[in-house]
Amino acid sequence: MNSSRIYSSIFMLFFLLLCLKSSLFFKIFFIHILSFFAIWEYLRIIKLSKIKNKNETADINLTRIRLNISDYIVLFSFQLFFLLNDNSFSIAPPILMMFIILLIFYFFNKKRLKYSFGLFYIFLPFFFLNELIDDNYLFFLTIAFTVTISTDVGAYIAGNAIGGSKIAPTLSPNKTWAGFFGGILATLFISNFIFQNNSSIVYGTLFFLSASIVCQLGDMTESALKRSFNIKDSGSFIPGHGGILDRLDSFFTLILFIMLLNFLNFDFSSHFAL
Repeated sequence: MNSSRIYSSIFMLFFLLLCLKSSLFFKIFFIHILSFFAIWEYLRIIKLSKIKNKNETADINLTRIRLNISDYIVLFSFQLFFLLNDNSFSIAPPILMMFIILLIFYFFNKKRLKYSFGLFYIFLPFFFLNELIDDNYLFFLTIAFTVTISTDVGAYIAGNAIGGSKIAPTLSPNKTWAGFFGGILATLFISNFIFQNNSSIVYGTLFFLSASIVCQLGDMTESALKRSFNIKDSGSFIPGHGGILDRLDSFFTLILFIMLLNFLNFDFSSHFAL
């Protein structure tokens, strides 16, 4: 592990602690800044399909991608929505309608339609967390980062120590079955120390087992996306780690999983506590 990756990891840990400590910091830096650069990276990646020159590597082409005015309109519309979508703002419903109309016009072009899923895939986790800022966001953020970090570390250690057969070589060539189960075991072990189980052990085991699997599916999904465009990283925003999407791929799918359970009225507080 190179020094830049170590320093970046320390900074990200410090950043996470600040997010857990201050809801204002979380709102400004996590919801607004990270969402902006995550969507920015995605819009740059999908533009690679228009590159005609095949003599250069896609990573070089990615550094030359420039967004146009319509892309920035969408980017800032997301930020405006996050800013005004607050319970204290009665203007939120009309802003939401304007936002939806804007996206309809933006995606009316058939060539862009197939990319709309990716934008909403990135947008929805930030939207869900933005809604929770005044309603126990700390609890859900702790669950998300506990699972993603423990799964990532467990999979990395087991994958490198044991190796073995690959899960899906064409989608994610570095993912092994040993790493897959190592990530699950690490998540079950670490979550047992962080969270108090308020119900039967079966609920806790099933949830964190499912959450770890969802995380790893998210990681493989982004790996498949990058391989389809022949790029190694989504960007270079984080030295030694790549881009925002490279670090939040598992996080996105896990938050969507939690969002789905919340929509289905799964009572997290009755099962788990910090």
